[in-house]
Amino acid sequence: MVKSDKVASAVEQEHYPYHPGVVIHADLYVENATSVESDTDDPTHEAEDLPERSPIPISLAVVQTLSTTLSCVLLVDVSDGYRLPTLSPVTSTPLPLTSKAVLKLYDRRFSAGLREDYDAAIWTPQIERKHRKFMAIPEDVRFACSANDEDDSWRYCSSDEGSNSKSKRKKSTNMARKKQVSSERWSSGHREAYMEQVVQKLYRTEVAIYRELRKLQGQDVPFIYGTVYLREVGRRSLGKLEVRGVLMQYIDPSFSLRDIPERIPDQTQWQEVGEAAVKVVQIVGDYGILNDDVRLDNILVVPTSREEDGEQDDADSEDQPECSTQRFKTVMIDFGIARTQRKDETDDEFRRERRRCDEEGAVGYVLEKHLMKAKQSSDCPHFKYRPSHRLDRPWDNDEEDIW
Repeated sequence: MVKSDKVASAVEQEHYPYHPGVVIHADLYVENATSVESDTDDPTHEAEDLPERSPIPISLAVVQTLSTTLSCVLLVDVSDGYRLPTLSPVTSTPLPLTSKAVLKLYDRRFSAGLREDYDAAIWTPQIERKHRKFMAIPEDVRFACSANDEDDSWRYCSSDEGSNSKSKRKKSTNMARKKQVSSERWSSGHREAYMEQVVQKLYRTEVAIYRELRKLQGQDVPFIYGTVYLREVGRRSLGKLEVRGVLMQYIDPSFSLRDIPERIPDQTQWQEVGEAAVKVVQIVGDYGILNDDVRLDNILVVPTSREEDGEQDDADSEDQPECSTQRFKTVMIDFGIARTQRKDETDDEFRRERRRCDEEGAVGYVLEKHLMKAKQSSDCPHFKYRPSHRLDRPWDNDEEDIW
């Protein structure tokens, strides 16, 4: 795998701790069928590690850094004898027998994309000391603004071309908040404290959304093994650093929608894969999820076979080309910038917000454009997106809802 410039710059930092071979010691809070139930209407409330859930000490050997955007995403190998489950406790879906997993750490210090968004300098122990000094200020006068559960103005805006058609008001608010945080009026300690709130909110949201999607885990979204809490993070002189994360299924082999031209040379298969990508967006949406970060990089294409899909080949299938047995499924990842319906939001208001966000089009239209550029000739088949209009209603006002 070729590292992006952002990943390369992060792992080359002097203080970056998650190099290959490093063993991470953590407490694992295992997900199960009972721990995901909640009596509250606020799904992010579920993301707290409940006291009655006993942690399991676990050691994770870093294999590779996969990304460093709003979190540090690591490929790890589970050691010390702990065995990952091979069956979902919720749906009884079989899971691969493997010791490899993806560890997603919400560590503001080395989340390069987050630091870039808020014009934060490369993390150093000196910056952490300034953060500690800022946190010593009385809480009632500490923050000029905060990233709390009721405030969505901190939300990250993807710069990916053709991303969700968010309203201009939300983009304007987001940019104003980022400008305020990155302003020279903010000390580095203040900025670190704010980013810490952002990553904690991302963590709570991602865990909560995956729990809302528990019946899809292992099929349309990755299976979540549990939440993790890193132990012994940082130097004693810097105080205790709290780093939380999620341990999830490693889907291998797989590749993103963006890599279809290189990974699926048979263009006759592009339509099927594109339709599967749009379908998984619809499936997740049907569980009441609005995802502000639907893009080509956040949907994985997983090679399968007709047998795995439950299809029987014809008797003379041995005479068919090998590629005829190759099938693909799609899996959606990354839900840190997703949400469910708010308490004060009517069903129609939530539908209109989903329509405005246009998650389906964020995949369909963008993928069609992307594959059009990659096709070999005008005569070659390619993916053609057909909008479902499933969220449209006769009373919708396009000028108000879309623009």
